[in-house]
Amino acid sequence: MLELPTHHVHLWCLTMNHCSCDLTFWANLLCADERARADQLRDQRDRSFFIWYRGNVRGILASYCGSAPQELQFRTGRFGKPELGAPFDVHQLRFSISHSSNRLVMAIVRKSEVGVDIEQIRSMPDLLDLVDSVFSGREQSVFRSLEESAKLPTFFSVWTQKEAYLKARGLGLNRPLKDIDVGLIPVEAAGLIRDGWDPSATKQWSLTAWSPVQSYAAALAIESGHWHVHHITDGSLSLWPHALKPGLDGAIILK
Repeated sequence: MLELPTHHVHLWCLTMNHCSCDLTFWANLLCADERARADQLRDQRDRSFFIWYRGNVRGILASYCGSAPQELQFRTGRFGKPELGAPFDVHQLRFSISHSSNRLVMAIVRKSEVGVDIEQIRSMPDLLDLVDSVFSGREQSVFRSLEESAKLPTFFSVWTQKEAYLKARGLGLNRPLKDIDVGLIPVEAAGLIRDGWDPSATKQWSLTAWSPVQSYAAALAIESGHWHVHHITDGSLSLWPHALKPGLDGAIILK
């Protein structure tokens, strides 16, 4: 069983290889309802990714609970944030999941709320319209001062920070993104600058952003504190899924 002390975050970042993925293995980790949902997906790549993605989520969480992946029970919060249901909630695990293209990011902690988001950096024909709709006035001003080559990655950095923050708070996208100010990389440090709905939020939440692989942006939001963040990547998974003891490399967030 994987150990996860308090004030430690395990941050999984995995990539699906459609050519070598053992779908039979992952399908065996799903519950009956998930297998039925997979069967309803007509596109083969969508179906394969769903099986791999849901199998990883179950397999990873089960490795912290010491249970069979198929037996895990889930429930959702008011705005759809997933969490472990009884009797597995006794472990006090909190987690957040995001995927983009063929990549999956999953953050797991104990006794604290957490949110994570990942996006593939891709061309956006309506970029300026999106900036007008989701950036605050301050953010728009900083964005306009950037060199053209920096604007697209900066947009996705801002987007992932805001989405990770709202996911951590269990709000989904049920709050206007323009009411939230975050740091615009590369001219500012990532982080929560303002929440128009909650003035105290900047003291209660930490935000960090990074690029897990080239052409991807990701962000992690967590309640403020001294956190050890362990990145678990494809390269450190030589024992996974056959043994549940992946290697960890450490970093620290201070707030």
